[in-house]
Amino acid sequence: MHKRRKGWWLLLANWCLLIMLTACVDDLSISPKEGSRKVVVSCVLHNTKVQKLQLTYSNPVNEPSFSEEVEVATPTLYEEEKAVGTFSRVGYGEWELNYTPHHGKNYRLVVEVPGHPTITATTTMPTPVDIYRGDPRNQNITKPFTQSSHSAPFWICALTSSLKESQHVLKKPKVEDDAQARLISTIATTHKDADRFTQDEIVDRSNTFNDRSTPYENYIRVAPNPAITRDNPYHFTIAYGEAWASFIVMRSASTEYDRYLKSILEKLKFYEGSDDPARWFDETVIYSNIENGLGIFAAYWQQSFYYNNIYPSTPTAP
Repeated sequence: MHKRRKGWWLLLANWCLLIMLTACVDDLSISPKEGSRKVVVSCVLHNTKVQKLQLTYSNPVNEPSFSEEVEVATPTLYEEEKAVGTFSRVGYGEWELNYTPHHGKNYRLVVEVPGHPTITATTTMPTPVDIYRGDPRNQNITKPFTQSSHSAPFWICALTSSLKESQHVLKKPKVEDDAQARLISTIATTHKDADRFTQDEIVDRSNTFNDRSTPYENYIRVAPNPAITRDNPYHFTIAYGEAWASFIVMRSASTEYDRYLKSILEKLKFYEGSDDPARWFDETVIYSNIENGLGIFAAYWQQSFYYNNIYPSTPTAP
């Protein structure tokens, strides 16, 4: 059965934009056992100056709320066993730390909450994939790229942008600068290492991109391929429908972020067919790496490429 429940993907789009623009991961579909109460930690490190953390409690299923904040805590971030700072509470369940992680470094999060065992988790900031853009073609629908390294899996998505003015062509914005960016539902690529689990089978029957690219729903996951090097670069394209202005976002993912995001997408796809009885036997779970708690501590290195169809583009490095 290939019925599509677009409501699930609309929910996913909203979630994507939240982590795109805040890099903070909401606790999604975590169902604690009856009577349990644990601390939920949601933190994804990324290559910006401010890191964000959410701390909430997971209440028993018979309680009215699943988002009670943790008011008192000491969350400390370590780089290679050296403390680099303590998160400060800035809002309801929201904590921040002014710090920019370094790629290739190991990080550990330690959270002390009164009345709870010490909560810990580890991750590694991935080395960014070397990717360069070329001139768009096919009426600016097809965007060429050249990849010259591949040390980690990376995820690709596209978003429409509200930043259409000419000044954005001279000084290209990043996706974080556009609070009104919206996820594009169908994105295609010719990349040979793309993971097919998000492939859009309906669009694929009548490929409208005319470059032999494979369409996907919302996201493309590209598997690691160390054979791609500066001496052996790989050329591929990304395509999507027309937009006056848009972003292509690529995230080199830590092992934890890769498993977390893939587990969310697999779970959402599992529930697409409401008339499929197999969905009631769901054994998929959302990945978590938090010791003595719930949630996720992970990392990604993000690159965004801005396109404006009103003005000509030139090849640039990210």
